[in-house]
Amino acid sequence: MRIPIGIRLGIGVILLQLILVAWMTWDSRTVASAALAQQQTMRVAELSALLNDALAPLLVQRDFAALQDVLDNVGRAEGLEYLLLYDHHGNPVAQHSQMSAEELAVLRSMAENLPLLDVSVAIELFGQEYGQLHVGFSTQVYEQTRDELMQRGVRNALVGIVLLSLLIIPISLCLSRRLGSLGRAAQAISDGDLGQRLEDRGHDELGQLAAAFNRMASSLEQRMDELDRAGEEREKVIVALDVANRDLQRLSEVTAHHMREPLRRLMTWSQRLARQCADLPDGEGLLESVTVIGEQARRMAALVQDVERYLSAGMPQGELGEQELAPLLASRLRRVCAEHGIDGVELEQGVLPPLYIDRPRLGLLLELLLDNAVSYRPPDRSLRLVVEGIQLGNMTTLRLSDNGPGIASGYRERVFNIFERLENAGKGTGAGLAIARRIVESLGGRIWLEAAPGSGTTVAFELPSKRGSSHEQG
Repeated sequence: MRIPIGIRLGIGVILLQLILVAWMTWDSRTVASAALAQQQTMRVAELSALLNDALAPLLVQRDFAALQDVLDNVGRAEGLEYLLLYDHHGNPVAQHSQMSAEELAVLRSMAENLPLLDVSVAIELFGQEYGQLHVGFSTQVYEQTRDELMQRGVRNALVGIVLLSLLIIPISLCLSRRLGSLGRAAQAISDGDLGQRLEDRGHDELGQLAAAFNRMASSLEQRMDELDRAGEEREKVIVALDVANRDLQRLSEVTAHHMREPLRRLMTWSQRLARQCADLPDGEGLLESVTVIGEQARRMAALVQDVERYLSAGMPQGELGEQELAPLLASRLRRVCAEHGIDGVELEQGVLPPLYIDRPRLGLLLELLLDNAVSYRPPDRSLRLVVEGIQLGNMTTLRLSDNGPGIASGYRERVFNIFERLENAGKGTGAGLAIARRIVESLGGRIWLEAAPGSGTTVAFELPSKRGSSHEQG
């Protein structure tokens, strides 16, 4: 059960008051006991001096009747239980008590457990001791006085607790009610009711807090309205962008598709012209021009093909799932080597964890990276490739390193731009790494270049191991 803070505050104050009462009671008892003990000591000292002066001469004179009279007169004082006088030989010479000698002996043996103080006073005259007087003081009066003082202190403290409770309880209930209203209003706002307001009009700190809460709620409601309107506008913009993107993609696909036929015919007719020019007596200059036209037509066809691949790289071309790398890597390497007319590529494979991707795009990704390594292979030695991967958490990283000439650090980001080519670029269009980046980023990953150990270049990319949310983009 949750206890309101106001009630807890009131209980805490009352408990603190009870602790103070207990401490004050203990302190009052200590002070009262010390004061009463001091009074007893002073009375014993006064009585001892008085009895010594009165009894010493009579005891020297052995006037037993006078000694008894003195004891009887002194024994009438309040609080004296008995007076016993002994000579210096320890023989009783006089006593004042309403009890017999046997009863006195029992009483004195139990003095420590009774409200009784047994005091021994030496009877001296001119420094010579002539006897001992035993005086029995009743401490009951002192103890009653002390108890009455304590009871009075406890009563006063309890009255204070009651009065304080009568003051604290309404304050606590009011505090709990006001804080409860603030809590309920805050919970209502967190649940989406931004119109919730507090009716607290107090001029204290809680009233100021309620006013600040109302201002905050109004500001929050206004901001949420603005965000809702901005969200509606954003949705409209997203829909418009999506329509425009789809139209643009469709236009690009249709344009690329319709450009293929003219390019194919251009290449075919340029080949026919080349054959006809070879039969002419002065056709060498014309043959060179026709050859350039054919080469540029083939380059245009390659550019159109890469544009199509770039546009489709951001969408799955099959079922997403965990794909094994080793078989695809071997088959794509054989294809790339055949296209470039080379053999003898040295391939070193490390650990190859599976990648979460569709199989067609994984094949295209590996083919693009391998083609890039083969295109820039070292001219004076065999191409050596090292492929290895590692899985950390929910990300899988793959690295493909070659022993080629490498890429300067200033170009390692630029080469991922579409149609970006190095100065010593080969026959490629410059779109391969851009297509690779589009594939990787559409899956929520990233791709980058590193300097390979020794020499060469390392292409590294990482992909999520499992798909927590869709990252596919058009």
